[in-house]
Amino acid sequence: AQPLDSFAVATYRSAKYQVSITDTSNSRYGLDEVYVTHNGSTAYISSTGVSSTGSSLVTYSADVSGGQCRILMIPISSDSVTYKFVKTLINV
Repeated sequence: AQPLDSFAVATYRSAKYQVSITDTSNSRYGLDEVYVTHNGSTAYISSTGVSSTGSSLVTYSADVSGGQCRILMIPISSDSVTYKFVKTLINV
């Protein structure tokens, strides 16, 4: 898994991400919404989205490490893919 982003668990309880995925090599595109929250030691994540393939282009996971809640992803393609995101953070 590779990191998408992280935020401080002492400052923020939850986050919502809108992730745009572009795989121009294979003409695949997607938009995912990712929700993550934590209890200080464990992260919980849920995602939904739409893509040009009809199935997700990325598998998401989350963990808490070093005081950070990390959003991790495993792309379905090893090709050069661009990820752009907007996030909304909610304070503890």
